[in-house]
Amino acid sequence: MVQTPGPNVNYPTPYDKTDSDDGLFKNADVLWSSAEAAQGSDEDIAVFFASAGYYQCVRQTTCGDESVQAKNPMDQLLNNAPASFEGALLRLKRGTYYYICSRNNNFTNRSQKGVIIVTP
Repeated sequence: MVQTPGPNVNYPTPYDKTDSDDGLFKNADVLWSSAEAAQGSDEDIAVFFASAGYYQCVRQTTCGDESVQAKNPMDQLLNNAPASFEGALLRLKRGTYYYICSRNNNFTNRSQKGVIIVTP
């Protein structure tokens, strides 16, 4: 799951291009996660969701061999992502967030998109 800039877009928003006002994972508090390391920074949570749990954090000092720094790179089609993903329970701040499925999005014949609307 990765954030997109809008409902009709098939590409993800780069994490560093979101800010605390519109960033899906920058506006999230982790209430529970299947990976202890993914309860850390918002950057770790974004990587955890984008890789379907293949990576649990960004830095090796946070989660060791499960980090982006230590683990083998993901296959470009995400074929080495786990078969199942328990994910995390997030509390989001007020806003509208668009996202796509990073694992099952083919751009040509599959476009799995969603929207999360959080109101007060």
